[in-house]
Amino acid sequence: TVRALNALTRRDPAAAIAALQRLAPYEAGLYAGFWPAYVRGRALLAAGRAAEAVVELAALASHRGQLLMGTFTPPLPLVELELAAAQTAAGDTTAARATYERVLATWTTAAADLPQLARARAASQRLR
Repeated sequence: TVRALNALTRRDPAAAIAALQRLAPYEAGLYAGFWPAYVRGRALLAAGRAAEAVVELAALASHRGQLLMGTFTPPLPLVELELAAAQTAAGDTTAARATYERVLATWTTAAADLPQLARARAASQRLR
């Protein structure tokens, strides 16, 4: 997962996706904590494969209870933020608007200067 994140930092989503292939059997395990699926969703989106990213991130978001309670899991609002971006890129603006609204409703008490919050607000405004 770290190798995949490094590849994303280098703007090489194909390498990120490839690095995550061998983790597939272990993704839902205790220590993987859904991070490989989250990073794969981000990599698919970065690779211009928005429809696949939507499928990956929506499946991940469906594990709401585990994402909210898990110690080793990506935070649900970040998953939903990436999901909304993927929905927008895939052309499903109705779903993206609803997802951005969920993110913003979750972050009502977040620090106003949180970059992800600013990103969600700006993207939500563009879809109105």
